Amino acid sequence: MLNCESQLVIFLLGILMESDILVYKLKGSHIRAEVAELKPLAPLLYS
Repeated sequence: MLNCESQLVIFLLGILMESDILVYKLKGSHIRAEVAELKPLAPLLYS
């Protein structure tokens, strides 16, 4: 189980990535797809 600090980091990272996705929508869907592929890896970085 993740501790509270790790959950907060993942939560904030998720917000950052969501806003990145909004920016990438203007630039191109291929970049957005790469971000979507990386997103599930975030919990592994902080496990």
